[in-house]
Amino acid sequence: MAEITAKMVKDLRTKTGAGMMDCKKALVEANGDEEKAVEVLRKKGLANADKKGDRNAAEGVVNISISDDNKVATITEINCETDFVAKNADFQEFVSSTTEHVQKTAPADVTALLDSEFKGAKFEEELKTIIAKIGENIVVRRFATVKTDENGVLNGYVHMGGKVGVIVAAACDKPETAEAVKDVLKDIAMHAAAMNPKYLNPEAIPAEDIEKEVEIAKAQLLKEGKPENIIEKIIPGKIKRFEADNCLTKQAFVKDDKKSVEQILADTAKAAGGSATLAEYIRYEMGEGLVKNGCSIAEDVAAALS
Repeated sequence: MAEITAKMVKDLRTKTGAGMMDCKKALVEANGDEEKAVEVLRKKGLANADKKGDRNAAEGVVNISISDDNKVATITEINCETDFVAKNADFQEFVSSTTEHVQKTAPADVTALLDSEFKGAKFEEELKTIIAKIGENIVVRRFATVKTDENGVLNGYVHMGGKVGVIVAAACDKPETAEAVKDVLKDIAMHAAAMNPKYLNPEAIPAEDIEKEVEIAKAQLLKEGKPENIIEKIIPGKIKRFEADNCLTKQAFVKDDKKSVEQILADTAKAAGGSATLAEYIRYEMGEGLVKNGCSIAEDVAAALS
């Protein structure tokens, strides 16, 4: 049997993050072969990771990766169990490398991602390895990638260390305009992170949402005693207000509330001798809709503010 030295144990611990005794036992089992010892630890780690898979993962981070030419951007939300682990360097590195992997390989969904090759192994195996190393359940909840053509450009923003992430893309008349509006798109992404618009523009509002707003407005106006013929004249203004409150393009820009977001973008493009319009918008907020300790994230936030 090969002699297991302290240096061998230390090297394996550095490589895997496993405990010292676990590393020594794995090296003994592998007769001193480091690669085989890694496999031994991986197998044992996977069993431990499977046990953690049922635990609630309602913390985590939103991450964004943007290509150097600002033509491709990927946003991910990856959850863990505690805020402490969300700030852990190993977890953060896993999140960043996963976001880059998603951008590079373009999996159709989380199932396809788990089945993809990642760092020389199946992504699912690597996920279970990081779960075993960190000691908490980790879940890749969702991701999306946005791409533009040669006349398009995009930018993004991550707020509060990964609590909110936004990607916005613009369609421009020429590459020179795309370059000119790149920085203002980051400002628009920051605006969206703060103001949380539900839709990109009025055209993106589902018909059922408009119908619901019309019903609510009619009920309120009838309660106020307004006659039917007057109500029909008031409704369009109510819908305009709804669009201004909930559509990114129509919202008053936080840095200049005299202008809408779409006006700020148009003015920036015009100053460069071109034209641009917002074409795509994605906003992820960490934990949206998830349940944490028996209540939703929204309820948790409300309780903290009360």
